[in-house]
Amino acid sequence: MWNGLPIVIFGTSGFAKEVLSIIEDINKQNYIKQFDFLGFVSENDDEIGKSIGRYKIVASDSTFELYSKNYNQLGAILSISSSKIKRSIYNNLVKIKNIIYPNIISPYANIGDIISINIGLGNIIAGGCTLTCDMKIGNFNIVNINSTIGHDCIIGDYCTINPLSSISGNVEIKDNVLIGAGSSVMQGVTIGENSSIGLGAFVVKDVEPNSTMICIPAKKM
Repeated sequence: MWNGLPIVIFGTSGFAKEVLSIIEDINKQNYIKQFDFLGFVSENDDEIGKSIGRYKIVASDSTFELYSKNYNQLGAILSISSSKIKRSIYNNLVKIKNIIYPNIISPYANIGDIISINIGLGNIIAGGCTLTCDMKIGNFNIVNINSTIGHDCIIGDYCTINPLSSISGNVEIKDNVLIGAGSSVMQGVTIGENSSIGLGAFVVKDVEPNSTMICIPAKKM
């Protein structure tokens, strides 16, 4: 009997618990259970068996490949904001052929014209987020609570958009970008790869790669 896709969450932080809540909301909103949550994966071997709420840490980074052999297909969610760590985990997982990377989209997110929104693999979109239309979102991004992304945006890979951020239309966000909570990005702006936008910043012009932007209007630190 189908009990949903077996799935684990990489990460043990508070955000990992929030992602579990999204999974539970998805299951509640569907007649057929979508995901069978097995537990968390830690970076540390000595944390295996430790409880996080109602669930346990079932594997570590170093033991996960052996653990995955128990399943024909196993879903993996990377609930980690650091692009560097996420890339490292994915590079270790890609050799495991039975691993898949579902998008975890809260049923309480507002997804506009779903036909014109192209979403890659392994993304997490939290409740209260709004995605309007005609956009492309790459792989392993996080769009956190109550953020908005406007029309014709392009989001790269391994980006994190923190809560209450507002991304206007025609914005391009390159790979490995961190958008701080409560930030705003003006229409038509490009944010270069490996950049960080500080808490509450207002970005009104293009951001060079490898930049850290703070203040209103945002300036390079």
